[in-house]
Amino acid sequence: MTKIKDSWISKSGIVIELINGVASDVILQPTGDSGVKTPVWKDGYSGEMVAFERAVVAALKVSTGSEPAIGIDLGTSFPLTPAAFVTFGSVLRHLEANPDAFTRVRLSVPDASFQEFAEAFEEFKETMTG
Repeated sequence: MTKIKDSWISKSGIVIELINGVASDVILQPTGDSGVKTPVWKDGYSGEMVAFERAVVAALKVSTGSEPAIGIDLGTSFPLTPAAFVTFGSVLRHLEANPDAFTRVRLSVPDASFQEFAEAFEEFKETMTG
């Protein structure tokens, strides 16, 4: 069974949970074979961040159920720390703009990427809570 490793609740009541494993409704990945295709990192100045945010929002829109789980399996196609910050911010902005969508999102990250993603999540939480 996959366990929630960390979570954060925004002031507006949105819950973002970080899961170590592969429990997901839709997967963000470079090939798009099992979900939503993510952009490939070029240099950080070629629109990759905006394209990645669009991929996160697309994943939220195609997710089913009241508490979607989005898998993040980027391999080496996109640096994890920028991907993590874009993911957290995109989820928060999308859910705040669409309060009737859902209030809880699970982000599922494979073992190989989990530590770096978790560290970015800690920094994101500190930034958001002050």
